[in-house]
Amino acid sequence: MSYLAPVNIPPRLIPITGLNNSQRRVRGTQSNHVLHFDNIEDSKLVVDMNQKLKQIFVTDCTGIQFQVLDSAVIGTRTVEFVDCHNVEIMFDEVDVRIIHFYACSGVILQFSDSETLTENIRVYWHGPDSIGNKVERTIIRPGTDPNKNFLMPVDVIASFDVADAKEDHLIVTSRLDGGKTLICSTTSQMDLENVPEAELKQLTRMSGVVRQELRDREKETESFKTEYPSSVLETLYSHEFDEFEEEDLHFDRHVEQVADAIRTAKHVVVYTGAGISTSASLPDYRGPEGVWTLRSTGGARSRPSKQLGEAWPTYAHFALVELIRKGYLH
Repeated sequence: MSYLAPVNIPPRLIPITGLNNSQRRVRGTQSNHVLHFDNIEDSKLVVDMNQKLKQIFVTDCTGIQFQVLDSAVIGTRTVEFVDCHNVEIMFDEVDVRIIHFYACSGVILQFSDSETLTENIRVYWHGPDSIGNKVERTIIRPGTDPNKNFLMPVDVIASFDVADAKEDHLIVTSRLDGGKTLICSTTSQMDLENVPEAELKQLTRMSGVVRQELRDREKETESFKTEYPSSVLETLYSHEFDEFEEEDLHFDRHVEQVADAIRTAKHVVVYTGAGISTSASLPDYRGPEGVWTLRSTGGARSRPSKQLGEAWPTYAHFALVELIRKGYLH
């Protein structure tokens, strides 16, 4: 099977707005989709399992319950909330690294009890009036059937109060240390000159900037619809996950043999190399166009490669996650 060059599709804003006392489950997203939940009251919002998207913004929402479920992939690993009050937010086994709250109060922010994920998350609470907020470690209630529950019920393992950011230009940064303790640090405008550049970018981001970005993204989406008709998009999306296919008349039988072996095994170990990610446009090492292969031959790649932060999980990765979810892998 021949490889195609990595596909870079411009971001497209997907607005979900004006709901009141409603339920909305988001499915069928694409890697360039930017979800914008806006002006929603007393509603239940769910980003379903295994969705892939670019980023999430939530603005001017009150009394909502918002869940991003297991293995949703957020390309930027960033979620931002502006002027949201009395909201309950839960991330279930989702690799999110940065969360911003601008002038948000009464927030209950919940993470699934996974130290591997929570230790890498930074939450920025921007003043003024970011007050009365909590961070909680949770687990999905045992025996829950995701097909029968709109919202996944959770049990709280630990709850932590976040320090208030009452004044303008005051930022509280919180993180779960080893998933066990919430550590909060406070930064004022006067402290910024001593902050490293990478952290400064997050601390100086403001709600007005976020709102302007959303307005710009809305204009871009209008031209996007003209430049990328549905027929073109379908082709581009289909080329995002190119996989090798076994040209074998007995392919189905081989799949059944593997499935039976997994079902009956006492322990299953998945042993992979870098090749599991070549279809995500990440180079391997010793393959025909591997890093070491090309270095030794002086050759060049026939297609562009992606940086790790730009790549998306492949079908193989999703399959392994599904095996974990069903208890065959740990």
